[in-house]
Amino acid sequence: KQWYQRRVRAGTGPSPYLHVKIAMSHHAIGQYRRACKSFEDAYLLSSTYREHVGTYASLLAQQSNTGALEQLCTRLSETEGVECYIAHSYLAIVKEDFHTAIALSDRACHVSPRYVPALVARGCAEILSNKTTAAMITFRTVLTVQPSCFEAHKGMVIALLKVERYKEAVIAAKESVKQCPGQSRTFLLIAHATSRYPEENGKLRERAKDFFLKALSLDSTCEEAVSNIAILFIREGKAMEGLEHVKTFLEHTSSSRVHTSAGECYLALRQPEKAHQHLSIALELNRNNTRAVNALQFLEQHDYAESEFLPINLPTTWSSI
Repeated sequence: KQWYQRRVRAGTGPSPYLHVKIAMSHHAIGQYRRACKSFEDAYLLSSTYREHVGTYASLLAQQSNTGALEQLCTRLSETEGVECYIAHSYLAIVKEDFHTAIALSDRACHVSPRYVPALVARGCAEILSNKTTAAMITFRTVLTVQPSCFEAHKGMVIALLKVERYKEAVIAAKESVKQCPGQSRTFLLIAHATSRYPEENGKLRERAKDFFLKALSLDSTCEEAVSNIAILFIREGKAMEGLEHVKTFLEHTSSSRVHTSAGECYLALRQPEKAHQHLSIALELNRNNTRAVNALQFLEQHDYAESEFLPINLPTTWSSI
């Protein structure tokens, strides 16, 4: 990544090729926001540039950014090819037209068999359409071709969790740590897998917090880790400890998700005014933050001093994991 950045700075002018290479470097280590920015820089320089546009589409789909995906696919409408099929497949996924998404990713695979981005798109569509067995087969195929593909490891873990094969899900998550060493997102994955164990396996569930803390130690800007750490501390009746992690994060980064966690911690600590303040900020940053909306509604509709704290559930969907 640093080599490509030096090339961009030292070159006679910015190059879409180099920006895409930087984007793919960010993507390979899970820095998705930076990857998106580099893709945007590349396609602003050349709207006809097609390399890895499918990967860019997958990032927009993760963000549920339907508008940007539609614009991208409109730009690609006059061309065909593997990357274009993948981009249109992700647009269909966001619109919950999973049958079309699978058909488009299959077209990409027909042009280029065993092409990893096309297979990942198909696996995403399969798992979201509850074709869990088919999704596991697809993701296993990806991992035979590219063992370090984190998206395939994630897909396999989610598929196993959907069919309540918890032990296998944890094993699959541990394999991602082995194949993608030193990455925060792999510890997030194993944390989610361990947190799904049934209550009778409480000891393993307790380890989820350790994995979230490990993810945070590898990436201090990981808002998902901070948010889930706060949730787990709240469940243990240690909201103040969770709040300390949240405050540290908010000292250098503003995030709708983490402000929501701050609000939830203050709710658990019976400090409704501070809770309202953070939840309001969360909604200013993201009007679609349903967790913040639900918490505010709870706060406004109850005599909080005499109420139980609203229940919080860890996410189980593809996008949230």
